[in-house]
Amino acid sequence: MPSREEPAPETWAIEGESPLVDGGSGWVRALMMVEARVNGKPMPIPHEMLREKASGSKDVTATDRYAGLSFVGAAASLTGAARLKAMAGWFDDSFEWFWIKITDVLSIELRADSRFRGGALCVWVVSPIAEYALMSAWPKYCDDWEGTLRYLGSPTCDRWRKAGTRPTWWPEERASDWPYEQTIEEKYKDISANDPLSLLASKLTLETQLQGMSWTESGPHDVPEAAGEPLAYVRHDEPWVIACDSGIRVTKGHGEGWGEQC
Repeated sequence: MPSREEPAPETWAIEGESPLVDGGSGWVRALMMVEARVNGKPMPIPHEMLREKASGSKDVTATDRYAGLSFVGAAASLTGAARLKAMAGWFDDSFEWFWIKITDVLSIELRADSRFRGGALCVWVVSPIAEYALMSAWPKYCDDWEGTLRYLGSPTCDRWRKAGTRPTWWPEERASDWPYEQTIEEKYKDISANDPLSLLASKLTLETQLQGMSWTESGPHDVPEAAGEPLAYVRHDEPWVIACDSGIRVTKGHGEGWGEQC
């Protein structure tokens, strides 16, 4: 099993990563507990390795520019099922990660890449095998790493706090996987999804007529030709008939109980 003292080569695939194909793109990974080494010794990355090539200067190959530079850290995949935990820096026993050593550096870049925390600005190391988003440093290397970040103008990418509401880079479709607080909208959505009244209300419709509905096929028993007509039917083209209904109405001058019959 790889360890920090004896890390695996970066050619080892992490669970969820597809096999590398010649000419294809490499893996995308997060690297935690980072330590840079020059000729095997932990030290700050020399500025000449970080400085962009001056205009008009002699071309320098990556092999020459990064000669002797290597990185050791804990690597996890940013494309597998556990990529969100990897982005958060929650390296635990629930997914696969292991210690690796990067020895063939092609470039060191400061970039905002959508594959890491929704495009958070971060230092990336590129090798022929993979691209690595560099996160927090090994405890004894923190001061050296802070100097590198300041030189590049990069924010820190520390382990995400295990509390609070879901960050914006954690996708909404995976909101139920966020193990801590929910926003008001998320709480309401969860309640609505399981509330019996909400489930019934979701089945209601505002359509004026439901598809496939028809009048009950029955009419007055003594009017056979009315079969199939609506049970309630009023015609307004017939003359109105106004007649006394033999009711009682109270007349002027009489007390209660007196009335005039129509």
